[in-house]
Amino acid sequence: MSKTYTATTQASSRQAQDWGRAMAQSMKSLAAQVSAEGAENIHEQFFGQDLLLHIAEAGEMVDITLTWTPQTPQTPQTPQPVHASQTTQTPQTAQAPQHPPVQQAEQTPPAEY
Repeated sequence: MSKTYTATTQASSRQAQDWGRAMAQSMKSLAAQVSAEGAENIHEQFFGQDLLLHIAEAGEMVDITLTWTPQTPQTPQTPQPVHASQTTQTPQTAQAPQHPPVQQAEQTPPAEY
């Protein structure tokens, strides 16, 4: 079973647009906890991971809590090249021959007398 890391930071506003700094501080605290255990490339360990965000009322403020339980990284699936022998060809429908667009003669405005 993996260890779970938790960090809580208090935001000084109840407005969601003001919570970014508290979330960033909680992320920094999670990274510090992982670093204290001797991990390398600390921030890269969060790539592709799910973190739980919990927001709780704290009087006139809000507590922002991030919780992370490391998951085994999954290798992204690399698309395989498609060879001509593997493609399915659809029959072409008959199309009318293409003609160049007809150009309109320039019209000059009538002269004023």
